[in-house]
Amino acid sequence: MRALAALLIAACHGGAPPAMKATVAIVDVTVVPMDRERELAHQTVLVDGDHIVAVGLVGDVRVAAGVASVDGRGHWLIPGLYDMHVHLNEANDALLYVANGVTTVRNMWGGPQQLGWREQARRNDPAWLGPSIITAGPIVDGDPPVWPGSKVVTTPEAAVAEVDAEKAAGYDFVKVYENLTPPVYDAIAAEAKRIGMRFAGHVPQSIDVAHAMASGQASIEHLTGYVRGTTQESQLPSLAAAARSAGTANTPTLIVMQRFAAMDNPAPLMAQRENRYVSPQTRSTWDPSTDFRLTGSTAAEFAAERTRNVLRQHLVKLLSDGGAIVFAGTDAPNPFVVPGFALHEELAMLVAAGLTPYQALRAATAVPAEWLGRRATITPGAPADLVLLDADPLRDIAATRRRSGVLLRGIWFPQPALDAKLEALATAYEHPTDPLASAPPLAIDPPSITATYTMTMSGHPIGRERLAVHALPSGGRVIVAQGYMQPASTLTTARIELDAQGRETTFILDGKGMAPAATDDLFDGNLLATMIPFADRAAHGTREIHGRSADDGSAVTYTFEPAGPRTWRFTVTSKLGTAPGTYAVDADGLPTRVTLQIGGELAITRD
Repeated sequence: MRALAALLIAACHGGAPPAMKATVAIVDVTVVPMDRERELAHQTVLVDGDHIVAVGLVGDVRVAAGVASVDGRGHWLIPGLYDMHVHLNEANDALLYVANGVTTVRNMWGGPQQLGWREQARRNDPAWLGPSIITAGPIVDGDPPVWPGSKVVTTPEAAVAEVDAEKAAGYDFVKVYENLTPPVYDAIAAEAKRIGMRFAGHVPQSIDVAHAMASGQASIEHLTGYVRGTTQESQLPSLAAAARSAGTANTPTLIVMQRFAAMDNPAPLMAQRENRYVSPQTRSTWDPSTDFRLTGSTAAEFAAERTRNVLRQHLVKLLSDGGAIVFAGTDAPNPFVVPGFALHEELAMLVAAGLTPYQALRAATAVPAEWLGRRATITPGAPADLVLLDADPLRDIAATRRRSGVLLRGIWFPQPALDAKLEALATAYEHPTDPLASAPPLAIDPPSITATYTMTMSGHPIGRERLAVHALPSGGRVIVAQGYMQPASTLTTARIELDAQGRETTFILDGKGMAPAATDDLFDGNLLATMIPFADRAAHGTREIHGRSADDGSAVTYTFEPAGPRTWRFTVTSKLGTAPGTYAVDADGLPTRVTLQIGGELAITRD
């Protein structure tokens, strides 16, 4: 009783509250909690692990000794931002998102690699300095598909099988696309509903937007279906009302539409400073003269697209005013849509369309989080994904560009440290190192034939490889290789042993041995050396050679046709699609030059 009385007396006389267990404290900050439009001054936010455990006035929340404290005076704290339409194809782009306060992304075309990154984020793997990920599987399209690598589905039965397969693989939703037929689209909708899996994406050309809403399409990307060639301003209010009634979410991606409408004069876009943080491989695909989506575009067509962009802005305002769900999304890394950086442009464009800064911020925080069954508020129990700003975002949405740091899954990253990482990445792209220069010699018995190669994408150097081939007395061969793609500090290594019939008896990639599922199986990887066994079979008269990806075991097929002395044309078909190329060898059968058309020309040329 005396102890209880002492506690009560201490409370009445303003005794200090007990310290809570915490790992990070942000002290004396203005909190923008995003549960409603308000700001809370002089707050301390306590984080334990990857969740918020307390939010309260400075005098009411005690910070224990040893807790990492961040000075919040003169700053505003917001939840981590969501970009609800990205294509996270390169691991290095993950840094760009975090450095811009983007802590969650919805990836609109995924594969095993994106599933792996998603799991790294879920377990807070220190090796993954990147956002949390929600991902689709491959694009599901009709015949012909818009994009190589899409899953082409032409019957309702195949549609059901594809939805089930993506669910089994662990994808979060199915992405539908432009050329699906009505029966196939309806089969996708029905099966997705039956198994409890969302489907989202474009409204196919053969589908009316009202039908898409009624079918349960979870989100509509780029306002496809709403704004088509014949859409009139007078139609927009009824479309917005229908979206509200159906509960259909909308990701306008105004920034990517603006970029494409400006591609008739790309010079200002090419001067963006943030372009330097994007890999040369990706930047090489930004040339409007080689983008199939812009082939033959006229000045009148660019002007018409700018007119449609005005309609899109009006529709965004109507959707928001009518209570429909609006997400912030960018479609990075489409041409000049730089991951992370572009989300702040999208927020500014939402405000320019008529949303308030609070509404725009909700479109990148609380709204998508609630839709995904998550939380993006600054309240106890919410995830510890937070962004510390130097200015008030409810006064000016441009404040999201002025950051002091990012808390990612409970780990504090000061902005100067993130900016230094960005600069290091840009330097690695601009002045690439050559890991081969300090690599150990290739481990192979003499005598052997050796060669070194340079890889370029649309003329830009992106990597190197060296390999050696040793002929065995049995008639078989041993191939060893080392290679890298920029920026890289480590090498990919391979050792392949072939018998006299060209069958792989040993395949080791980065120290991991792989056993063929069938006698004639070959493995294909990210090194030129792994292609040699395929080409050897072509040289002996086999035109179609089947194999498997060394990454995930998926099917790979090469088809070769002679094109001249020691030269072949080929196509390679994998889960990523079909791409054509050329393959030339010297008198010893070693490659001299290989090309592959994948949005630009990938060339591997012997030095």
